[in-house]
Amino acid sequence: AIVHVSNLISTGDFDSLEGLVTDEAIAEIRRNYADLNDDCRAMIKVDPGDLFMRFMYEIGVVMNDETEQRFVEITVVLHGLQGWKSWKSENQSPGMTFDLAETENLYVCNYRFRREYTKGVEDDWTINKLNHFTPSGHTQRNPYGPR
Repeated sequence: AIVHVSNLISTGDFDSLEGLVTDEAIAEIRRNYADLNDDCRAMIKVDPGDLFMRFMYEIGVVMNDETEQRFVEITVVLHGLQGWKSWKSENQSPGMTFDLAETENLYVCNYRFRREYTKGVEDDWTINKLNHFTPSGHTQRNPYGPR
């Protein structure tokens, strides 16, 4: 789902997000997308072969005692590197390493999936929050020099 949704966002195909992503999240995505340049938009596309780490960060149950509604939310985190798949295929020899700290192509994606589990309700998983960012844009160099 993340690969599909990220591909739709990267091409600006917001109408196809309906049913996969909540309306509130689509509205926020549209607003943020307008501020991105073409390179940033291209970085949103997730290639499964470029992922080197993925994990569930949080699983939560949201209960509303007044309405007796029950929801489950799962936040999934992906770490990827654009070009990782091609680099791995070209550098098969033992001992070859890649310094992830020195790349501008490193990215992190957070996607929160939500589904209603109220008795008698049939629901599908939808994405209600998501973000993509590059750690290189959020790190600060050590003012005291290299470690």
